[in-house]
Amino acid sequence: MLAVSGAGRLLGRRTPAAVLTAAALAQLLGLRLTLRVCWLPATGSVPGRLAAAGRRILAWSPWPPMLTLPLLLATGVAGAVTLGAAYRTSSR
Repeated sequence: MLAVSGAGRLLGRRTPAAVLTAAALAQLLGLRLTLRVCWLPATGSVPGRLAAAGRRILAWSPWPPMLTLPLLLATGVAGAVTLGAAYRTSSR
């Protein structure tokens, strides 16, 4: 929180976009690490490994795939829309 308040003084109107970008990058790095450590198989091609990780995640999820997949997609879309809105606001 202290870093964000300091960024507000330095970046001015671009603060929301910068903070959201930093948060999105942190989430992506965390997702990459989690996939690599917990879900990806050790061998195979990259598309095959990602498909296997997706199957493993869906098998682990307590919800049915017909609910899990739209929720994952909606979360990604909501994040992209929020980031886009922050950039549009900061560029005005």
